[in-house]
Amino acid sequence: MRDQYRRDHLLELAPDVEKGKKVGEAPGGEWTQLVGASYDRRIYGFQIQTTAEEDEEFMNRFNDSRNTGHFNLLFHNCADFSRTLLDVYYPHSVHRNIFSDLGITTPKQVARSLTKYADQHPDLKFSTFMIPQVPGSIKRSHPIDGVLEAVVKSKKYVVPLAVLNPEVAAGFVVAYLTDGRFKAPKDAAVEVIPGEPTTMNGAAPVPGADEARRPLPAPAATPAPTITQ
Repeated sequence: MRDQYRRDHLLELAPDVEKGKKVGEAPGGEWTQLVGASYDRRIYGFQIQTTAEEDEEFMNRFNDSRNTGHFNLLFHNCADFSRTLLDVYYPHSVHRNIFSDLGITTPKQVARSLTKYADQHPDLKFSTFMIPQVPGSIKRSHPIDGVLEAVVKSKKYVVPLAVLNPEVAAGFVVAYLTDGRFKAPKDAAVEVIPGEPTTMNGAAPVPGADEARRPLPAPAATPAPTITQ
C-alpha cells in the first residue's frame, strides 16, 4: 500500500531504484515514515504562519548542511529536528525541559513550547489539527508521555523507585505536576476528509477554528530550491 502511494504521488521525491539487484523496486530511506502512519497512530499537527523569505532561509540553511544522518536519542532526535526547524521561524520558541524531561527534547515538549509561545504572541497565526487513527484491528495508539511523566505513570518504575529512594520519587512527581503536563487542544480540527473538519467529539469546530486552520496564505512563488548532497 505504501509503495503504491509512492508510485502514484511521490516518484519525484522517492524514485525507483535505478542500479543494482533492486532495479525498479522501492528505495530505502525515511519516506515510509508518514505514508500510512495514521494506521498506526493518531497524529496531531501544528500549523504556523511563514513568509517566503523565512522559507528560503530555512531551505538555504539545510541545503548548506551535510546530507548525512546523525540521530542521537539524547541530543539530536526527531524532536530536536523540529526544535531546530521552528527556531528558524520563531527563535527560542521551543526549548528543552531540564526538569520534567531531564534535558531530552520530546515531541510533547515541542508541542507544549509552541502552544505556549502562540499564547504569548496572539498576533501569530497558529492552529492545530488532528488526523485520527484509521479504525481497524491494529492496536489503538495512546497519548505520548514526557520522560518523568512516563516514570510517574508507570507502576513498574515509580513503585520500586519510591521504595528505594522516596525523595527522588517525590521529586519526579513534583517536577511532573508543576512543569510537565500538557494536553492536546480538544478543539483541534479533525482531518478526516480534506475540507470537512470537525472537532474531536464530532461537533462543528469552534467559531474561527476552520478559518485559522486553512486560509493561511501561501508564500509568494520562489524558484524551487536545489537539494545538495
